[in-house]
Amino acid sequence: NKSITSIKNDLNNLIKEIKRYNNNICLLSKYYIGIDKFDKLKDLNNMYRDLSKEHNLIYVNIEDTSYYLANNRNIYPTSNGYKEISELLIKAINIKDK
Repeated sequence: NKSITSIKNDLNNLIKEIKRYNNNICLLSKYYIGIDKFDKLKDLNNMYRDLSKEHNLIYVNIEDTSYYLANNRNIYPTSNGYKEISELLIKAINIKDK
């Protein structure tokens, strides 16, 4: 029930704290699991993307992996979903390293 602004402030502080120890941070978007409010999910992912740009982080959009969920009440991807997410993450890391 937190506002996007409050979440952004908390995440911004967390990123700053983590960057004190490691600059290699990957931020993954959220994906729709059927219980989220879709508009808030889009707002969160836009905020994640903006923070990633602001802090020079690797941003990986996994919104489209929700079709790998076993059902809309299960918040965890199937093994194919995890594979898809890992491939997106590896691709993003490889692009950043070039």
